Amino acid sequence: MEDQKPSSSEFDPLIKKEENVEEKKEPPQEPEFDDEHITKRPEIDYRFLDGLRGCGAFAVYLNHFMYTFYPYYSKVEMEDESM
Repeated sequence: MEDQKPSSSEFDPLIKKEENVEEKKEPPQEPEFDDEHITKRPEIDYRFLDGLRGCGAFAVYLNHFMYTFYPYYSKVEMEDESM
């Protein structure tokens, strides 16, 4: 019986013993905020992006046009169609 290993709670300080289980911890308190510390961000006017958005839409339109009317065929696909 002397060869029994002691429990790991005796050697590991992170494992709580049964005595400490009864201790109750208080829940963390939420920080209090005052209206003085809260600042509202200014509203951003996104009209300056309208030109860029239009260019992007036109590029997508051209890309879809090219895929629809001028599809890309590899050399292998072109040779298979000609036979």
